[in-house]
Amino acid sequence: MTNDSSNIPPQLVGFWKVAGGDYPLINEYRADGVLIQHVGHQTADPIGLRVEGEYLVTIIEQPDGSVSEDREKFEVSAERLTFIDAEGEQRNFQRVPADELPAQSRKPWWRFW
Repeated sequence: MTNDSSNIPPQLVGFWKVAGGDYPLINEYRADGVLIQHVGHQTADPIGLRVEGEYLVTIIEQPDGSVSEDREKFEVSAERLTFIDAEGEQRNFQRVPADELPAQSRKPWWRFW
């Protein structure tokens, strides 16, 4: 699942909370090419990722064993992560320092199961 970590920008690594979303999503991007999504006290299975130019590519393993990839254009700065779709619509995330996360969100994903 992990990918070549050399292409994950250091400013992307960390916890990012969706700004203005319908639910409390926090994405955790790791330097080893893994994305963990946290919603409240729940976490999803790890998702592989890589960066190709201005696109973040997530690698999703399907129940039938096949693999699909989702490419999203993104921009990242020290405190803001923005995804831009083909129509120009944006989804924004704000960086969340690890010490400000709810206690459950700081646990490694495998401790939730």
